[in-house]
Amino acid sequence: MRNGELVMDVQRDELEGVPTELAFDPVIFTHHGRVATYLEDQNSLRLRHLPKAWSLLGINSVSFGHWMIEQMLQFIAGMNLPEFQGVPILIDEGIPPQHLQSLECIGEGRFEIIEVPRGQRIAIDSLYIVTNFPFAPHLLKEDQKIDPSYFVSAMDAIAQMVAKVGALFDMTHNTEKPSKCEKLFWARPTDRHRKIDNHLAIESYISDLGCVKFYPETLKFPDQIRLIRAAKRIVVQNGSASHGLFFARPGTEVVMLSHPALPFMALYAELMAQLNIDFLVLTGPLSRKGQTYLDQSDYEIPLERISQVIGHWAE
Repeated sequence: MRNGELVMDVQRDELEGVPTELAFDPVIFTHHGRVATYLEDQNSLRLRHLPKAWSLLGINSVSFGHWMIEQMLQFIAGMNLPEFQGVPILIDEGIPPQHLQSLECIGEGRFEIIEVPRGQRIAIDSLYIVTNFPFAPHLLKEDQKIDPSYFVSAMDAIAQMVAKVGALFDMTHNTEKPSKCEKLFWARPTDRHRKIDNHLAIESYISDLGCVKFYPETLKFPDQIRLIRAAKRIVVQNGSASHGLFFARPGTEVVMLSHPALPFMALYAELMAQLNIDFLVLTGPLSRKGQTYLDQSDYEIPLERISQVIGHWAE
């Protein structure tokens, strides 16, 4: 809030053009157009004062995908700006440990990190913010029939920033034991939405090709990046964890397994192209259709289709 007004990171008609439920934010009670009714906590016991801070707070900070396209890109863009040096960073208390590790790893410990408990208010004299690169609404009411142009970003600029971070990681972690896994299967747990129904057969086939399976959420952030940087070929399932592939080396061959409901995949593919990553999406028919979000549907991938695309990996 600034001078009694709620401030949102939107431009032009983004708020009106994309069906978003703003009341998902715990501060907002309801809204109509650009007029919102919000909850104002005036309890002084829950107020903390700071002379200056850099906010990476966000209600979507528990999702790795949102973390990578919002807070992580904001941090990468601002961490070397002279004005941001020495400014403490605010993050939500209780976020996944990999998110905190990403700030410590990429920032090399140069920034003090302050965890903000849920419900605590912060009054800041000088607030530092890096705006989002893409329009990143918190809760879409639906994921179909949306104009993708609202989410278009400067992918060339993002790719340059991410590539520099990858090169920096190689220099700062050159004393670590390098990974020998050149073929990875970046898997997704089967108890989540966007599940592959014939995953057992697929995992067996991919394993026979020499791919080593990892669940990235079980790994520390530096270990995830170390594996990705060392790999030459990666099979990944559509999901938040795929955003870690931003740090793959140029020339890496990536095949994503997915359902065919891909309204925004062109944006992801453009970033992969700007990073010079060989990126292909392999789709299969839906087996369970998501009721609210088609992107959360389950699907199958015929084995013969996979073998046509990556069968040569066994050689």
